[in-house]
Amino acid sequence: MPENTQFVNLRTNGLIEAFNEGNGFVTVATVRPDGYGPHRVVKSDSFRTHYLDADGKPHKTGYVPVSKLPGDHPHARKTETGDMDLAEHIDELSDDELAELILRQQEAKAIAEDIIDRAKAVVKSRNKELATRVYGNVAMVFTSGRKFDAVTARRNLSAEEYRSICMPKPDATLAKKILGEESAAYARTQKDNGWTLTVREATDKDRDKAESEAVARQDVEVFDVPQF
Repeated sequence: MPENTQFVNLRTNGLIEAFNEGNGFVTVATVRPDGYGPHRVVKSDSFRTHYLDADGKPHKTGYVPVSKLPGDHPHARKTETGDMDLAEHIDELSDDELAELILRQQEAKAIAEDIIDRAKAVVKSRNKELATRVYGNVAMVFTSGRKFDAVTARRNLSAEEYRSICMPKPDATLAKKILGEESAAYARTQKDNGWTLTVREATDKDRDKAESEAVARQDVEVFDVPQF
């Protein structure tokens, strides 16, 4: 492994620190603004000495020293690893790498969505009619934005007209109140949609909770139950 200690993970664009090498493996940790992520080990042969391979093309996997990145390559935001290539290998990433990847992509998505919303607002402000316009390979389709609105309906319809379009429907808040949130009856109203996952910059509260949960897991004793 080179003398450098900081490398870029070409699949995630994450920055890692390498600490020591032995028996064909290197101990690394993801570099975070407040320190390091959990330590893990990776194979020594996944470390590259140069950004380009023998054919003069950028490596798509492995770890490249920060000092070997191109001059226009701040940290690892512009590696040649595309989204499709990353998607093919995403199940091979560690939880630590996935956490960094998700957070970074969420940040990029938020910026992209803001730019898209602002750009659409400008285009719509210039449009005066229903239309389909094509610019090269891009089509912009303007359709009516008129749609049903309950508040507007109640304000503009007569009481009889408004009642005629209303119908009762189950309400989660009312169900909790009447059935009891911990009741068996309320449990029968629930659909299991699998785990929910929130990824964010870790707070002190998050770190304290994660540490206490890790300690609790270590305190759990596992007994082998004999089979008869």
